[in-house]
Amino acid sequence: MKPNQVKQQAQMLDISRPTLMKLIGEGEILAYKVGTHTRLKSSDVIVYQERLRAEQRAAFDDLRAFEDAEGMTYRPVLGVHKDPASFLVG
Repeated sequence: MKPNQVKQQAQMLDISRPTLMKLIGEGEILAYKVGTHTRLKSSDVIVYQERLRAEQRAAFDDLRAFEDAEGMTYRPVLGVHKDPASFLVG
């Protein structure tokens, strides 16, 4: 894939440029330098995005498993409740 500028890739991930630069610095997303400019391959950004989504799905699945193990269910929302605990049943 064609290399792109950091600003374009940050927009693709819906994050700020400084946040993307932090992820690059931490080694979360691969990048390389062309002179003083940082470049990323779209394929590397997509790999990061897919990895992040997989981690989010796993965390959600763990939460659902915990709720099932604890016998937690939820009442349908019929109006605005001030106390979030009022949704829990069981």
